[in-house]
Amino acid sequence: MEEHFPMIASSYKPAHAENRMRSEGDVLSARADYTRRKSGNLRWLLRSRFDWMNQYLGPDSVGIDVGCGAGFSREFIRCKRLLLTDLSDYDYLDIGGVDALHLPFADSSLDFVLESNVVHHLPYPGRFLNEARRALRRGGFLLMHEVQASRLFCAVLRAMRHEGYSFAVDVFDDNHVCTDPDDPWAGNNAIPRLLFDDHPAFLRAHPGWQIVRDDPCECLMFLNSGGVTAKTAYVPLPAPALKAVEAVDKMLARIAPNILALGRRIALQRL
Repeated sequence: MEEHFPMIASSYKPAHAENRMRSEGDVLSARADYTRRKSGNLRWLLRSRFDWMNQYLGPDSVGIDVGCGAGFSREFIRCKRLLLTDLSDYDYLDIGGVDALHLPFADSSLDFVLESNVVHHLPYPGRFLNEARRALRRGGFLLMHEVQASRLFCAVLRAMRHEGYSFAVDVFDDNHVCTDPDDPWAGNNAIPRLLFDDHPAFLRAHPGWQIVRDDPCECLMFLNSGGVTAKTAYVPLPAPALKAVEAVDKMLARIAPNILALGRRIALQRL
């Protein structure tokens, strides 16, 4: 671990009771908060997380958002049909009770599968990748916005005690538990780096995919968003300031992805 992830402690796992953020897992509160907020901070963050995915979709594309949480993707994704799915069962979902490791869709039935910050919550991330590939048609896309366990992100996790990380797991063994299978809100934020930092290793483990995009993103925008589901304090900013912050974020993420980036955009295409 030290060779590939220097200066990052190998693991950190806070208890839920230590969480310094508010409303953990309360997606209904998150939807209500998003509606009544006057600040555009969170909307700007969400737009940046989803809007890039549209370049891989067409007007007739049909797909799903896996583990959609509060369902914000529907505001930003443009396609013929987007089904909101989640392990929970809320009225705004198209399909509730959907386990990401056992997708209830026929083989080759979807044009795209998207997820935002879901993979790092899965006890067996490789099984999800296999399920997504099975459900996608040839040439379809798995579009992911994930966390980036940079030095800054790991420091933020320790400060806020919201979720943990462990680099001491084998993400390429589909029987190796990577995070708590009994707690859907547990998170191992190291999973995306373990999966995608070494592209050849990923493709050896998952030869049915082509990596068409893998970009670091986010820094200050995420820190001042107020939180997506779990909430924290933030400073409301006008649109010109948010645009400037976005430009700074792009520079920081590009220059020092393993130090400063807090997010990662990944597009996989099914072969």
